Amino acid sequence: MRSFIVLSLTFASMIFCGSGCAQDPLADLYKNAGNASDQKVAELYFPAMQKCGDALFAKSKPSLAADLCRDAAKIAQGFSPDARLVEKLDAYGRAGFALAQNGELKEALTWANKAVEVAKQETDDDNGSSVAYARRGAIEATAGDLAAADQDMNIAEEFDRKAIAWAKQAKFFTHIDDYFRGYAQDLRDHAAVLKKMNRPEEAKKKLDEAARIH
Repeated sequence: MRSFIVLSLTFASMIFCGSGCAQDPLADLYKNAGNASDQKVAELYFPAMQKCGDALFAKSKPSLAADLCRDAAKIAQGFSPDARLVEKLDAYGRAGFALAQNGELKEALTWANKAVEVAKQETDDDNGSSVAYARRGAIEATAGDLAAADQDMNIAEEFDRKAIAWAKQAKFFTHIDDYFRGYAQDLRDHAAVLKKMNRPEEAKKKLDEAARIH
């Protein structure tokens, strides 16, 4: 199966690093910020993630992005098991995405699996969890495992809906448009998988829903 599904994903909810990503302005707000050792890892993590994000944003050198995002993910593995879950979720997911973009599907799936395992922990990040499942689903679809992709994309959409509901309830409007766009993209990518599975009616429902969003 060709790689159009992975390549089509825009990940609207993913904020690629520009200036300032080497800092950690929200560290004090995280209930799982970790200990002094985790802070030392964070000092390496944030600059590495900025390089990863810059390379992804540039879109010109997939191999460079794959290397940089892999490096950032390896640094994230140095955090304590129950600490810095948001950072791990982001790093592992970006590594999977970057590697998939570079055609390294086997390793991409390894990192995508790690992201999903973090998503199963208490991250308080429904949007991030959605992205983790959507990325893994896209990689699975590209590798030809459509059944697994279908399952993961269903889960991604559940998290999308939770994230949007929370944003509305909390009046958190800063990123709600990103949440809507991410949800619509997930539905479109899922529709592509369903078409490949010869389930056109279900695919149409996904596309119709995507068209109605926001």
